[in-house]
Amino acid sequence: MSDFTAKMIDHARNPRNSGTVDNAHGVGHVESSCGDWVHITLRLDDDRRIEDCRFTAFGCGSAVASASVITEMAKGKSIEEAGAISTEDVVTYLGGLPENKTHCSAMSHAAFKAAVDSTEIVEPVS
Repeated sequence: MSDFTAKMIDHARNPRNSGTVDNAHGVGHVESSCGDWVHITLRLDDDRRIEDCRFTAFGCGSAVASASVITEMAKGKSIEEAGAISTEDVVTYLGGLPENKTHCSAMSHAAFKAAVDSTEIVEPVS
């Protein structure tokens, strides 16, 4: 694991926000060709800000760490702000990833983006 930063290792070993959100307003699921997958659920508050965001994943430490980070980055943000989070933002937050692991952050980002995009069909919580 010498190619991984301390922050990446910490998020892989101690993932934040694992699990699923009850009564989710947004759901995203992405699978890779190698069999890894990330599932992200989120719930909005009355102002359409992300009140809770959680993930489940099957894959390597980079996939778990990337999903953990993106859920942390998203909480409290509006849908528009959250939609602006990029794969590069996740990699930067982790302090970088080895080139052969950047697809893991892209997979987590794609699942997150799908969850954010799925909220467009949901009316604000009343």
